[in-house]
Amino acid sequence: MINTSAAYKAAITADARRILLRTVVDLISPDIVYGAVTSSGQTIYSKPAQLHNKVFQLGTPCSSLERNRWLLNGGFSLPSTSQTQEVGFESEDLFGRDTRGNIFVEMQFSGVSLLQACSVYFPGETYDGIPEDFTVAVKRGGAVIWSQAYTGNKSNFVSCTGFTVSNPDAIRITVTKWSLPSRRMRIPEIVPGVYEIWDDHMLAACSITQQGNITGLQLPYGTCTLVLDNLDRRFEPFNKSGLFQSLEERQGISVALGVRTSAGDEYSPVGVFYLHSGGWETGNDTLTIQWSLVDIIGLVSGRKFNASGTLPTTLGGWIGAIVAQLGVNFAGKYIVDPAYAGVSCTAAAEAIQDKDCGQILMWVCQAAVVWARADAATGKLRVGPLTDSGGVSLTMDNLSQTPAISGNDDVARIDFTLSTGAKISVPGNSPSSPNTISVQNPFLHTAAAAQAAAALILAAYGGNRISTVGRGDPSGEIGDVATVQVRAHLQAAARVMSQTFVFQGGVLQQCGVTAIQVGDVSELDTGGVVP
Repeated sequence: MINTSAAYKAAITADARRILLRTVVDLISPDIVYGAVTSSGQTIYSKPAQLHNKVFQLGTPCSSLERNRWLLNGGFSLPSTSQTQEVGFESEDLFGRDTRGNIFVEMQFSGVSLLQACSVYFPGETYDGIPEDFTVAVKRGGAVIWSQAYTGNKSNFVSCTGFTVSNPDAIRITVTKWSLPSRRMRIPEIVPGVYEIWDDHMLAACSITQQGNITGLQLPYGTCTLVLDNLDRRFEPFNKSGLFQSLEERQGISVALGVRTSAGDEYSPVGVFYLHSGGWETGNDTLTIQWSLVDIIGLVSGRKFNASGTLPTTLGGWIGAIVAQLGVNFAGKYIVDPAYAGVSCTAAAEAIQDKDCGQILMWVCQAAVVWARADAATGKLRVGPLTDSGGVSLTMDNLSQTPAISGNDDVARIDFTLSTGAKISVPGNSPSSPNTISVQNPFLHTAAAAQAAAALILAAYGGNRISTVGRGDPSGEIGDVATVQVRAHLQAAARVMSQTFVFQGGVLQQCGVTAIQVGDVSELDTGGVVP
């Protein structure tokens, strides 16, 4: 369950509520590798690596001898090379008393096949000033391929579009006039692509499905459908000056749903979803465009695992190797429970040859007795054991109909084929069931390992399945054990296996939850009031 404030909890279940939608659209090449930063000179306090960390504002200012930039108000700290706040690029040279000079910074990179947009962010505080006259240039092989000159600028950022450069390798900003005299040039961020925040004013509709499977027998993944305003035809496939060609598989969009509280707007993340091949469609004479996105599990599913060098031998090693198949910028986009990261997971090389990442992910999760899902807060691939952590409370007041209760699937037995070729059968939850499960997993080597995997599989069988439709609470996550009011005076604990969030016309509604009951039904505390 996503941590939220008391104000959020009160607002999300209030009789009247204002739901908010926010997405962070990251249309930067997923294969970009940032290189050196060159300049006309920088201070010892400059942190050029922060030019691409997606932090757009400078941190606590440090005192300096620049004219009128050291205020004795307690808001400035002493400069230090070990400071951790956001500094970005800081030039050694100062602009003159007439505010003029010739100072540049150039951020180099590789791995970008096509660039159609870039942005440069300047300081946001008045005492730092901003560039008034400057040039933004996109380069390749040392030559300027495209450039744009700006004069009389009054904004603390500039967004450049209307160009197409193949295989660019650098963006240079050259400033000839600053807004204040005797100032260093400070640049917080350079964006080689599109990185924007879109809210419900730009998004016509959003539909999100989160789902998982604890058994390791299937690998369902989350999806997100965004319908966005395309009135300016930025993403029109036939608009040569648009950004359509910049869309690449594996570019991420972070989605959050929020609620207006007494203390302000508070958002709860619901996932990071990625573009994939063919996942778009225009409509309404291209006034809108629909993107069909998948989470990180959707990206690895079906992707061939290319083994190189020595195979991993632990759960953490295999998860890292699987995610790395998505490219250099996905390295580290996973979370493995520390208690399980070192669990031994080994298989013969020939057993995984020509297998896809999704299949291997299911196998290693079975062997380590864990399950995989996309982490809602970070979008990373999260792997860990089942827990009984608390989830949201689904009460009748927030449901549009009484929960539907149905029998969950039963299974008679589970037949394992171990890596040695030995076979073992584990009884299921219902001997009379016509269903049996066959598992052939090269990471399972012993009967004890098969028994442990069977226990995890059986946790998804038998008992009751509870389905609800209601207003939705984005702070709930799959895998949580939610409290569901199943009848006027009864409640049940149930593990959430899938849920949907539908945002349309400014309203979050008709949100479904499917959960498996994990405990006995109990009396609902009605405070002495008879239902």
